[in-house]
Amino acid sequence: MLPASFLKRVFIKLIIIIIFLPSILFADIVGFTVLASQCSAQELVRLLNELFGRFDQLANDNHCLRIKILGDCYYCVSGLPEPRSDHGRCTVEMGLDMIDAIA
Repeated sequence: MLPASFLKRVFIKLIIIIIFLPSILFADIVGFTVLASQCSAQELVRLLNELFGRFDQLANDNHCLRIKILGDCYYCVSGLPEPRSDHGRCTVEMGLDMIDAIA
């Protein structure tokens, strides 16, 4: 057993950090490879810029933060950098709005 004086010093220096877990959304465009083969590079870049620009606005509207765009994948998160108790709902709403944006 450790001495009480040692334990008292250890526990006095203990810092408690509360971590709120975020929700993460990964979205990939179905059929992108086929689409890419039917468009010129310029058309494809214009299409993706327009689409991801809309997604960025939706992310802002839904309290999400874009993390990365990789090819046709869009990654965003809710609950960071500021914790939100409704991060899951925000992420689901973001996904539904993304579907509406491309329909």
